[in-house]
Amino acid sequence: MSKSLRIFNEASPDYSYRSDISNQACDYFKEVLLTYRIIFSQTKYSPADCFSAYQETWSHSEDYLQFADPLLQQLCSQSWDTRELHCFYMEINSGDPSAQYSPSSDFPFFGKRLLDLQAYVKTYRPSSIWALWYDQRNESWWWAFWVSEHLQIKHCIVDVLIVYY
Repeated sequence: MSKSLRIFNEASPDYSYRSDISNQACDYFKEVLLTYRIIFSQTKYSPADCFSAYQETWSHSEDYLQFADPLLQQLCSQSWDTRELHCFYMEINSGDPSAQYSPSSDFPFFGKRLLDLQAYVKTYRPSSIWALWYDQRNESWWWAFWVSEHLQIKHCIVDVLIVYY
């Protein structure tokens, strides 16, 4: 008669817990990919910004090419609606991106981190003129600011011309 040692109380010979672990791993992997889509390819400028920032690294670094992940490069440098990525997202059954997500139901693994990232982006304030120039999160404010600056510069030039002439 052989004895079996069970480490976990709920251990069973049919190993049904393995399918739960497999499902959790699949859900986690899917959420990682959807998180990349939210961060890098949901707006029309995000993929271009990411690609231009890392183009030098991706194309010339031998260390990167040795350990390169072509899927990561596609996810970060292309829009989600390109043919390749659209087919990829359809394959993992993700559907089209939404304008609003629920962190607890749509992103159970990364919801808190995505909210932290969103809070940081919302509270970020540009600290230089160049950062201010490229910060277009609030487009109406951006245009109002730069039009008023343009008008103030013109006003100063006219004032200087009046004083000297």
